[in-house]
Amino acid sequence: MLILQQRQKWTKPRINVSLNDIVIIKDDNTVRNQWQLAHVVTVYPSTDGFIRKVQLVLGDRVMENAGKRKNPLHILERPEQKLVVLLHGDVS
Repeated sequence: MLILQQRQKWTKPRINVSLNDIVIIKDDNTVRNQWQLAHVVTVYPSTDGFIRKVQLVLGDRVMENAGKRKNPLHILERPEQKLVVLLHGDVS
């Protein structure tokens, strides 16, 4: 069988996203330098042990003069494929 194009999906092992990771959320509707930064607070493992979905906390850039946030944090769920891990949370 001749393969013209190799599929990239699940052909190489990857490190799972874990708690306290700092990630960038990929967004097809915005340019890369405007992707949002987030913090992983919950992971949802599938039956095969891989993380497929995570819960993220997004901060708002608006701060008071004392350095506290004016608006509450936003919580959202995203698939793991839409994230770019910047910093692993288990690094000491």
